[in-house]
Amino acid sequence: MHQKSLKSQTQTTRIKLLIFLLKFLVLSLPIIVLFKTECYPLEKLTAEASSIIIRLAGVNNTVFDTLNPYGTISPAVYLPNGLILRIDFACTGIRSVYLLFALLFSFPVKLKKQLKYLLIGLVLIFLVNVIRISSAAIIARIFGISSVFDNVVWSVSLNVTVLIIVLFYIKQVYSLNA
Repeated sequence: MHQKSLKSQTQTTRIKLLIFLLKFLVLSLPIIVLFKTECYPLEKLTAEASSIIIRLAGVNNTVFDTLNPYGTISPAVYLPNGLILRIDFACTGIRSVYLLFALLFSFPVKLKKQLKYLLIGLVLIFLVNVIRISSAAIIARIFGISSVFDNVVWSVSLNVTVLIIVLFYIKQVYSLNA
């Protein structure tokens, strides 16, 4: 009897996992579309916020518009040493937001909780992203390290931010249901 019950629980768990993975897959599809998408207002907001943090760190800079490789306008931050940080759509952290969205909404949880954590996640991802861009710019200005630093080291920060939010979400949601 116990073995049959355990087998039934295992089957139920597999079905729940499959449903979660299918939801995540479907909800992740917009990420693929966003690779070549643009959103000037979000890019500009990211550039302006990064500029403020860079200025607070004592590095003068200027935000201006530039033509990006896709033939459209993107904001950029110009630093005194000639370093130009073009803020394109990928620099806004939007992919991390969609990843967070797909993960949060893949769990069978009430919409109100999902929206609450998505809102918290949006703010945290934006802040971490602006700090990431600003610190990469300051480090590049001081030490002459190229964008490899930003692409390799700091890009992980957004994924870690999403992971922490989702783990906290799981802990909060499932400890309340227990």
